[in-house]
Amino acid sequence: PAGVSGDSTLGAVSEVLYDPILAAHAPWIVDVASAALYLALAAYVLAGARATLNRVCAALILCFAHWSASLAVAHHPTTSLAVAARAYDVGALAWGSFASFALWFTLAFARPRWLRRPPVIVALIVPAVVAVGAQWAGGLAASYPARPWGHAFAWQSSPWTVGFYLYYGAYMLTAMALLLDTWRRAPTAIRRRQAKIIALWA
Repeated sequence: PAGVSGDSTLGAVSEVLYDPILAAHAPWIVDVASAALYLALAAYVLAGARATLNRVCAALILCFAHWSASLAVAHHPTTSLAVAARAYDVGALAWGSFASFALWFTLAFARPRWLRRPPVIVALIVPAVVAVGAQWAGGLAASYPARPWGHAFAWQSSPWTVGFYLYYGAYMLTAMALLLDTWRRAPTAIRRRQAKIIALWA
């Protein structure tokens, strides 16, 4: 009967969609796809123009690509604890410095002249280096709990973690404030529209 056949088909589809092996590999598939997409986007941005803003934008996108690639290693079901720990350490070059990359891009867009000031350059580099070093020294991650899809990241309750949160929050809020200010006060309508789009997506 048609009803029985339909029920059987629905059951078969449900088994495929909720297959535990597929579910365990879902995060890895997303991470690999994300890394590939970010690489393609970075190539597209650089192909369009070689202006400073394009280069900085490509650097930000490559930061995402590196982050996703490291997660693809840590989020595979067959990855060992040691390999996952190394992946998170290597990935710290991206997730540990992302706030600086985000603010760097925002400055290149909203306040490009500020990038010529040595204190600004130091402020972009030093906290990122400290954050990455803190992860490599064991100051941020408490453990890497095993999951069906690989290994997660458990934060430590430590001053290093608090410092990282403060660095991340302060830089991201500063970037948003600059975007909102440009949205409101940029001299041209095109610049205001660009700032609006970036701010809303951010």
